[in-house]
Amino acid sequence: MSAVVAERPRADGGSESGDERLDADLVLVGSGDRAALSRLYDALSPTMFALALRLLNREDRAQEATTHAWLTIWQCAPRLPQGRARQTILAATVRSVSKLAEVK
Repeated sequence: MSAVVAERPRADGGSESGDERLDADLVLVGSGDRAALSRLYDALSPTMFALALRLLNREDRAQEATTHAWLTIWQCAPRLPQGRARQTILAATVRSVSKLAEVK
């Protein structure tokens, strides 16, 4: 009989085992793994878009910020801090929103 290990929810919406998978995928993205990027995208894009929409109050700008954040993540993944994928990716979203707000 195997024990079921419950995922512990966290204040930032993540869970311990879920975040470990995200962390592993971010490392793989750093080596150019497109499948890992797709998994990260599927897991975090809704949250990223919701955050951008809340800050920008415009769907078109929120989509632009989210797209810019993903491009940044793809290009900078080898240099991003390991072990904090969720926080790093959401921070990239906030930076993209800030850049768009400055241009506005």
